[in-house]
Amino acid sequence: MYLFLVTTLIGFLSVHVSVLTKYISKIFNRIPQAERTLLEERRELLKQQAALSVSRDFVKHSKLQRKINAIDEQLKESGSKRNGNNFIYNIGINYGCNILLSVVMIFLSVYYRKVPVFIVETKYNLWPFGGLISFPNDVENSVSVHFWMVSCSSVARLLKN
Repeated sequence: MYLFLVTTLIGFLSVHVSVLTKYISKIFNRIPQAERTLLEERRELLKQQAALSVSRDFVKHSKLQRKINAIDEQLKESGSKRNGNNFIYNIGINYGCNILLSVVMIFLSVYYRKVPVFIVETKYNLWPFGGLISFPNDVENSVSVHFWMVSCSSVARLLKN
């Protein structure tokens, strides 16, 4: 039962690893507190600027606009640095998860190569594909880890599309 659940989970995760890495990337790629304070300050300045009339309070309006422009420049600079780092983190997380899942799949395939995931009842004959389905096993009507992982990955791809 344990082997059935683990191989099914790994088979589905191998296809949907992008969903997993998206959530992990959100954890690592948060906006820093300094940028949040700059964004909040920008919002406040925009509210103040919207309350002013351009024709009557042109001086105050233009001072606020200069402050907003300065904040925008700071946000662009810090955002470009952060986006460069985020790209590297996203690539690393994506490939790291794929490598980890591949290693786990190889380990399960090698370690449990002679252990059937489950055995089909004898009243259901798997002939002529029984040998392929239970390839390294000698147990009749059994499903091997290799075949089960490929089947789960195929079903997950079909469900994804």
